[in-house]
Amino acid sequence: MAWARRRSPPPWPTSPAPKACACSGCAGADRPNCPSRWPASPWSADSPSLHQQNLTDRERTLGPDHPQTLSSRNNLALALQALGRHQEAASLHQQVLSDLGRIFGPDHPQTLSSRNNLANALQALGRHQQAADLHQQNLTDRERTLGPDHPQTLNSRNNLARLGTQAPSGRASWWRWNSLRRLRRG
Repeated sequence: MAWARRRSPPPWPTSPAPKACACSGCAGADRPNCPSRWPASPWSADSPSLHQQNLTDRERTLGPDHPQTLSSRNNLALALQALGRHQEAASLHQQVLSDLGRIFGPDHPQTLSSRNNLANALQALGRHQQAADLHQQNLTDRERTLGPDHPQTLNSRNNLARLGTQAPSGRASWWRWNSLRRLRRG
């Protein structure tokens, strides 16, 4: 019981205090999830070149359709997307999705994950309707193949709902209504 009354700091490391908000018009304390307070990206400017080198080596040694080659192409696309190079990322995600669909089929978990990545890249480009269509297709396919309560199905539902909150302001109410309508049908 003596440990319960102890007032000294814990022996394990604690989280650092959140950094001050740097965006304009944000008071900081009232927006703890403001993007300007997020930690720095783990992706460095060197990441794409390293991923490109890895992709080139895997294409040469394993061939263009090997699962590890496709994984390397996906990793390159994710690195480009993290650095804000969304158009290049979307092109690579489209290529990976096409290859995975051809090799594994449209309902394979890797294909569904790749479709999600493409939808996220399109969303970052402001192509909300295309992203919503892909997220809806993913949700439908995951509900059918994995069931409505599977964690990946729930992630797909969350991605579709999250897209509705990030839609252009004139269409935000439509997105919310449409997402709620889809949830109530299920």
